[in-house]
Amino acid sequence: MDSPGHCAQYCTYTTIEQDSRDIVHIVSVDKRETSRNSVIMEKECLIRTMDALLPNVRIKEVVTDAHPQITGLLNPERGRYKAWGIHHSLDIWHAAKSLSTRIRKAGAVKGQNPIQVWSRDIVNHFWYCSKQASTEEQFKLCLRLMWVGVMHHVCNEHF
Repeated sequence: MDSPGHCAQYCTYTTIEQDSRDIVHIVSVDKRETSRNSVIMEKECLIRTMDALLPNVRIKEVVTDAHPQITGLLNPERGRYKAWGIHHSLDIWHAAKSLSTRIRKAGAVKGQNPIQVWSRDIVNHFWYCSKQASTEEQFKLCLRLMWVGVMHHVCNEHF
């Protein structure tokens, strides 16, 4: 799902099986079906998708962007689909974009602007870590081990 913004007329959710990369389900929602509220369209697409698939398909993981309503629906403690034991992951592209935005904001603070010089390198390092891992656990371990090197470079500490 590409984030629709406030002017999108339609939202399409495509469900892909991880191993075969086959399209399993597609649902489209028109903004008129959500009281002309494009922000709600993504939530409605996920609800329709999950309600269609769950009776017939064992869903282990759902990977989305960081949309707060989607995160709420998939919350393992309070969400609508908590009983299904579905793991919710955030896609790596949105994570890298968020990291870049946070570095830019941190660099805007008085006296912290040198971090902006490192922004591209830090984000590239994040991508590198993501390519080294095939599971979320491996990715987290890679970040813990490799991220330390980035911090030393940013602080101009070379061993």
